Amino acid sequence: MKKLSFLFLLIAAVGFQQLSAQPMSIDKLDAANKELAKLEYYTALEWYLEAYEDGEDNIQDNVDVIHNIAMLYSELRNYRKSASWYKKLVRADDNGKYPNANYHLGYASKIDKKYDKALEAFDAFIGSTADANMKKMAEIQKAGIMLVQTLPEADSEISVENRTTRAFSSAYTEWSPFYVNEGEMYYTSLKSDKVVFRKGDHFKKMYKSTKSGSNWSEGQLVSDVINKKGTHVGNVTMSDDRNYMYYTLTTRKGDVLATSKIFVSKKEGGKWGEAQEVSGINDDAYMSKQPAFGKVNGNDALFFVSNMPGGQGGWDIYVSILESATAAEPAISLGTDVNTMGDDETPFYKDEQLYFASTGHPAIGGYDIFVADQNGVKWDNVDNLGKSINTEADELYFVLDQEGYHGFLVSNRRGAKSLTKGETFDKEDSWRTAGDDIFQVEFPKPVIASLDVRVLDENKRPIKGVTIELREVGVAEGQMKTNPRGNKFEFPLDLEKEYEIIATRECYNGEKETITTKAVTDSKTFVTEFVLGEVAPTIERNERTKTTTTTTGQPIVMRGLNFDLASSKIRLDAEPVLTKVLKLMNKYPTMVIELASHTDAQGSKPSNQALSQLRAASSKAWLVKRGIIEDRIVAVGKGETVLLNGCQDGVKCPDSEHEVNRRTDFKIMSGPTEITTDISNDEIIVSYDTIPCAGLSDATGFIDINSLNTTELVFEKEAHDFGKVKKGETVEHTFTFTNIGKEELVVEFASGSCGCTVPEYSKNAIAPGATGEIKVVYTAKEDKEIGLEDQQEVTIIANTDPPVSLVTITAKIVD
Repeated sequence: MKKLSFLFLLIAAVGFQQLSAQPMSIDKLDAANKELAKLEYYTALEWYLEAYEDGEDNIQDNVDVIHNIAMLYSELRNYRKSASWYKKLVRADDNGKYPNANYHLGYASKIDKKYDKALEAFDAFIGSTADANMKKMAEIQKAGIMLVQTLPEADSEISVENRTTRAFSSAYTEWSPFYVNEGEMYYTSLKSDKVVFRKGDHFKKMYKSTKSGSNWSEGQLVSDVINKKGTHVGNVTMSDDRNYMYYTLTTRKGDVLATSKIFVSKKEGGKWGEAQEVSGINDDAYMSKQPAFGKVNGNDALFFVSNMPGGQGGWDIYVSILESATAAEPAISLGTDVNTMGDDETPFYKDEQLYFASTGHPAIGGYDIFVADQNGVKWDNVDNLGKSINTEADELYFVLDQEGYHGFLVSNRRGAKSLTKGETFDKEDSWRTAGDDIFQVEFPKPVIASLDVRVLDENKRPIKGVTIELREVGVAEGQMKTNPRGNKFEFPLDLEKEYEIIATRECYNGEKETITTKAVTDSKTFVTEFVLGEVAPTIERNERTKTTTTTTGQPIVMRGLNFDLASSKIRLDAEPVLTKVLKLMNKYPTMVIELASHTDAQGSKPSNQALSQLRAASSKAWLVKRGIIEDRIVAVGKGETVLLNGCQDGVKCPDSEHEVNRRTDFKIMSGPTEITTDISNDEIIVSYDTIPCAGLSDATGFIDINSLNTTELVFEKEAHDFGKVKKGETVEHTFTFTNIGKEELVVEFASGSCGCTVPEYSKNAIAPGATGEIKVVYTAKEDKEIGLEDQQEVTIIANTDPPVSLVTITAKIVD
């Protein structure tokens, strides 16, 4: 079985180059056995090969020597030669001293991509062994070979290479990369490009690297407080706020792990403080290593690897909820879906998923990277990440940055640096002794286009109740949204299309804008701000008749109450005038009036007198019929005694002038002493009223919290401009928002687009009316063009409607 943590290639005080200078009298086999006992694999292998080549004492028939050479080649990752020697062992081991030889032959052949030979060896092993566990492991290895045949080929858009990490790569080993932020990472290494004799400071240490452009710098040692003399440091992880760093301190015997415990250091004043053991997960009776900070049911937790009793076999993965930064609850195994009888190691937690390396699940190579889904404290749906990530070699320590499109991977695949070596490894070897290198993983970031619309009035106040229609150019109908509580709208956009955005609302003039996604190559949010002008108010024309004030006993001529010649019948056009009298009588219930009717001068005086009396009586009757008491009206006929013009007897006048005299008037006899009326006047007074649109009353202003059924997140400012930012410079801004709903608001996730991160945001429930913060950190990357107006966005997901909110940052890149 392969081991994750062996320090292969650390040779003892004498290297191979010195072996040839030793006297021939040296017992090479004895020297080899002693070096193997000290777990000095490289040196032991050199001695065994020397002894085997000498061929003394029938050593070439010694199955122990053949086994040790085969095993050491496997440990040192020269799988082609390991397979060759295991094949010799199978042939030579007539007595079955090494019953697992065919298993190891199959394993080495699989890693060397000789799948037919591997299957043949595994089948032979399965047919001969009585060890149920080893038989199961052989079946798992066969399943891995079948996986190679069935998994899709690597995605060409996923990049796994070590070009950008070459500055800190050494020929020994780099482990446990961890993103501190987008431009800084920690890792551990032996950091040497040549064979190291086991003298002096040969301990694994922690380093820091920073990003310049797309490349990572040469690693610099982290504080001496962490890298203490005489200790091996490894497996770094940090809390979400980056104030606590967890890592492993180990001791080794030769190339094999001897003791291992997890420690934590707190950042104080920008520096790491003295570390202390994390209580609850360390024990002298077993080893704990490879901590990974994560969450369990919303609680801070540490995932870690241990060989504590009760596991599935080999190394297993556990999780402990943190009671504090330095104390953990009892560990819980991740269960049989994750843990196997093989080795399950290097956990990394992100967004309710756990990435880990394993030799116990069907794998393409030795260690493959797998991912499992979180289900409370349980884990399931374990899946191999496939050929885009895994190879026939070992893949370990898969980690991702906050955004999830950039990652690191530790692997000894082809392309990793090799150590200076002796004849043990020749140019024809398919696999040379190489350390684990850190490879950078780049996933293609999906290009997403979206639309962010804001609607304001001419005074820059937000307008509620606007309807936004988004439709493709040339299409009759599109998607419509109305926001009765706010002025913002969000739409997903398809690429390679042209859109019309139309804003309408009662009482406002509509506006339209056109955008296109045809030239979009990177994710982009189109921000559109509509400023709507109010529609012109309604102008209403008013007409009224000029009024006259009259007093008791003063006659009022009722203009319009005229009669036809020789008739006392009330004409239809006269009824409106009598209606005005009716209203006055009802308005003043104590008022008694005299109705006096007149005639023109045509006809005899006696007949005109009688006619006028009839006219007065018919006017009174019209009012009495409509409810006026008779006693309140005195009807008087005046005949032709009171003419209003010169149309007297013998004077010729047109009928229109005679009609002026055919009239009725009235005067107050008792009751009110003075009234105002328009009965006697036909002069029209015109006025105009300006009436604003009724819907303007609630278009802007404060939102009634009690009317809301859900929370709503409203930013004090939804965009921030950093102004000029130099290449490589990092700036930050904090956005403030308010929960204007009537329920508690919970921000579930906040993430920046490429170029910005969200290291801090309000994670506690925010009460109605309370405020929260989103801290955004922006770095002007070295590959940004000078003069670029760089706009990035931050996506906030909360229990709001809609659940997604956006804020934007802008910076101008300068040299």
